[in-house]
Amino acid sequence: DESLSFRNGFTTNPVCTPSRASVLTGRYTHNNGVLSNGHFLLLDDSDTIATWLESAGYANGLFGKYLNNAELLGLTPPAGWHEWQSFLHPSGGGFYGFRVNDNGVARTIGSGSYSTDWMRRRVLDFVRSHQDDPFFAVFTPFAPHGPAEPAIRHRKEFLESPLHRPVSFLADVDEKPDWVRYYKLIAGEDFVDEVDEELLLRLQSLLSVDEAVERILGKIEKLGLSDNTVVVFTSDHGFLLGEHWLQGKFNAYEESIRIPYVLRYPRRYPVATEFDQLVLNHDLAPTLAEFAGAEVPPDLDGRSLVPILDSPTAHWRQEFLIETLGEFITRPSQSVRTHRWKFIQTQANDGVLEELYDLESDPYEMTNLASDPAYSWVRADMAARLLFLSGS
Repeated sequence: DESLSFRNGFTTNPVCTPSRASVLTGRYTHNNGVLSNGHFLLLDDSDTIATWLESAGYANGLFGKYLNNAELLGLTPPAGWHEWQSFLHPSGGGFYGFRVNDNGVARTIGSGSYSTDWMRRRVLDFVRSHQDDPFFAVFTPFAPHGPAEPAIRHRKEFLESPLHRPVSFLADVDEKPDWVRYYKLIAGEDFVDEVDEELLLRLQSLLSVDEAVERILGKIEKLGLSDNTVVVFTSDHGFLLGEHWLQGKFNAYEESIRIPYVLRYPRRYPVATEFDQLVLNHDLAPTLAEFAGAEVPPDLDGRSLVPILDSPTAHWRQEFLIETLGEFITRPSQSVRTHRWKFIQTQANDGVLEELYDLESDPYEMTNLASDPAYSWVRADMAARLLFLSGS
């Protein structure tokens, strides 16, 4: 009822560690160096939203997932963070029974504790202890990351609910690159059952996240901080579960790059509003910095959302870059998306190397127009935009 909702929220690299690095730095991954999950050591933690806010007098705490392979970063908390409760796990977290970096000390939490609940309690303690100070709390539960494991209390939920079946579910992929067609080729007879089970477990695991959000917002309200606290709800990337015969991310399709993007700041923006602008994960850091009165570096790719929050008709970006190195079978790609069009260039030796979609008439990306002469002018324009944005 008080939310500023962005219907076109996106990640620019739909992979855990790269997306989180962009959220922290306000930069495209080709500019912050973290292009894949394996590049976790390349994040410059001396230049993030945490250090900017620390310079502005904020106490900063992170609770949950930081980066993949965080256990290889050492136990010293990154610069700018004053309370550090991060998961120690190759994929960035766990559910029942997990390890954490507790302010520089490795701890094993027993199997009787569910990680989302455990981290929620740490957030509540942090908010309570800093209620009289400027604070920045980041709650990053592992749910619904796979293999998702719901809390015991939620394991009977959604069992009778119909599961999502968009038109792209198990759709024809003849016009897609070879790597997409290969996924269809190797999908076993149990593929649908597998993706349905994964979706169910993810939905069930999210119920504890819902409860945590409710408890955290309730605590802020009880402490009298709601009007003057900025709250953001988002994710690092999307996920495909059967769309185009795919199960995962690491690609430029809508299901992979779209993210929830909701902001609340009642004192300044008391009326719920929806926005259609193209907003990106790397816009969050400069936005929060402007609200906090913190200085930011001059080389950011992200832009503060404040101008469009103050005036929805303000000038804003018309396109953005999507980049991913892929994984295993999924090929690397670079793409550009506007409000209407998406152009994807796949790095491969043969097969379909380019995709062009009219998202206005084809939101599920079913018809590839890249080789259609009638759209050659669109393909040329989008290729030029991609060349410019990628700096190639």
